[in-house]
Amino acid sequence: MAPTDEDKLSNPPQADSRGADVDYFIRIPASKSAEGIRAQDIAVAIFQYRFLIGILAAVGLVLGGLVVFLAEPVYRAEVLLVTVEDEPGAGLGDLAGQLGGLAQIAGIDLDGKSNVWVPISMLKSRAFSEQFIEDNNLMPIIFSDEWDAEENAWSEKVKDDPPSLWDAYKVFDEDIRGIDWNSTTQLVVLSIKWRDPEVAAVWANDLIKRINERLRQQVIDEANKSIGYLKNELEKTNVVGLQQAIYRLVELQIEKIMLANVREEYAFKIIDPAVSADRDDYIWPNAPLILIVGLLGGFVIGFSIALVRYVWNREAL
Repeated sequence: MAPTDEDKLSNPPQADSRGADVDYFIRIPASKSAEGIRAQDIAVAIFQYRFLIGILAAVGLVLGGLVVFLAEPVYRAEVLLVTVEDEPGAGLGDLAGQLGGLAQIAGIDLDGKSNVWVPISMLKSRAFSEQFIEDNNLMPIIFSDEWDAEENAWSEKVKDDPPSLWDAYKVFDEDIRGIDWNSTTQLVVLSIKWRDPEVAAVWANDLIKRINERLRQQVIDEANKSIGYLKNELEKTNVVGLQQAIYRLVELQIEKIMLANVREEYAFKIIDPAVSADRDDYIWPNAPLILIVGLLGGFVIGFSIALVRYVWNREAL
């Protein structure tokens, strides 16, 4: 009579004459997946499913070719610049000691050194970018997919929530305009990436022209305010030495105004202006890169499928 389950539990297995335990329970064989995947398995999987891998790699290559063929070209226009630094005025060392506080109140820099980050930061600033977008009416151009040219209005899909000027600035700052400054050579490269090479060159040159004009006019306005303040202070003192020092500060501000009026490239000096690229000299799409990525992507997908199917079939045996 065969032992029942209760007998098996109450009477544990005893060692036989050879010292081995008598196991009455069913033993489950170890899974073949525990063996792991060896290099030989990979080679066999590639060989068995070589046609599948080849087909998917070819599909990836074709898809990459379609992307290259259908993608709208993007061009880049660059302006090579150098920041312009004012030299210290002659004979201002004594004035710095005599009228340092007064000059600071009047907004006068007796060191004469300009901060190169000021024009660069202003060129990248949100306010300057938004003003450029508004003056050139770039909202319909930047968001051309959402703009209905026939109706001269936003399309129905964004009519209730059209793009804002802040949205345009983010696109302009992140995807269109780029600024690279080399602290060693003091060279600045302003780049514009756009679908039309002529438009990209126009925007790049116009940005530099605008920033030079804005900073030039800002210096003129500040110098005029400083002159007005110094004239008021001049009327309050009878000390000859102090009057002479104030006259020297006024003279310095007049020199700034004259310099700003005659120097159009006030903040940035253009070394190489932007020109429109040839129609076949686009930066996107990058055909070799896209084709390689498509081919490798198709191969990786095909190889993954082949390896999974090989392991699955091996486990089923």
